[in-house]
Amino acid sequence: MSKGHLSFLAPVLLLTAVLPGVFATARAQETSAVNKELDLKAAVVLDKDFCLTKMKKNHETFEVGKAACEIFKPELEREFSTLTTVGSVAEAAGAQAVFVPRFVDLSATKTLGAFSTRELTVLLEWTVKDSSGRTVWIQTVEGTGKNHMGNGFTYQNDLRQIIRYALGDLIHKSVAEMNASRELHKLEQKP
Repeated sequence: MSKGHLSFLAPVLLLTAVLPGVFATARAQETSAVNKELDLKAAVVLDKDFCLTKMKKNHETFEVGKAACEIFKPELEREFSTLTTVGSVAEAAGAQAVFVPRFVDLSATKTLGAFSTRELTVLLEWTVKDSSGRTVWIQTVEGTGKNHMGNGFTYQNDLRQIIRYALGDLIHKSVAEMNASRELHKLEQKP
């Protein structure tokens, strides 16, 4: 090979060796910024009405509230520097942000027969109020779960599983939306 060819290849080889590392570092910084816990003294309202929510669709009852109250609290505790669970907005004195969840809707595919796969989608609206009671953020999040639905003997257990899958997806997406919210990050700066 001539010197001219080598001098041309050197920068190309250098770029192919260095650029993937640069992009990986940028992605890691983006990811860490998104996954950073919010430095907020927060409260989440998981009142009796929310925890007992049952939604009916096509002659079926989905007990979404009970599962949500079991799943949401530990997931949100990982997200905030301080989180308390309260029964009403009035009980959240001293919190910088009060999160109020409300089920909006759900949809479920029908099963075609025993052991077919079914999909459940749950919509939840988050309303966040600051310490003065002013609404600062409203976001509707959708969670989806898939599970096989067995026969009459396993129906109730399979239904509970698909609800848990959908709510697990919903809380993970909710946390991502909270982390991405400029309004919530602004509350971090307020005393």
